[in-house]
Amino acid sequence: MIHLPSIIEVIAMLVILTIAFFTGYFLRHFIPVSKRLAVGLGSIVFINTVIFGIKIVSKIELPMTTSIGLGLGIGFSLGISQGFISKSE
Repeated sequence: MIHLPSIIEVIAMLVILTIAFFTGYFLRHFIPVSKRLAVGLGSIVFINTVIFGIKIVSKIELPMTTSIGLGLGIGFSLGISQGFISKSE
């Protein structure tokens, strides 16, 4: 059976994605261009590992944890690499 996200999950993911994007966008001024890709990838792996660990340890079934982890990882990575892709700095 396919799990379709509820409207609350979608709204939470969009809010978190926006906040994470702007956080990454403002932090890109402090991270050198050569390390932005590694920091973006590391943030996705770290955030999702922490959320997965909390899910296993607490044994609480929270359906929004996947949406939140993806929103944080994708938003932060896009925000931090935005200057790297456009070369506008």
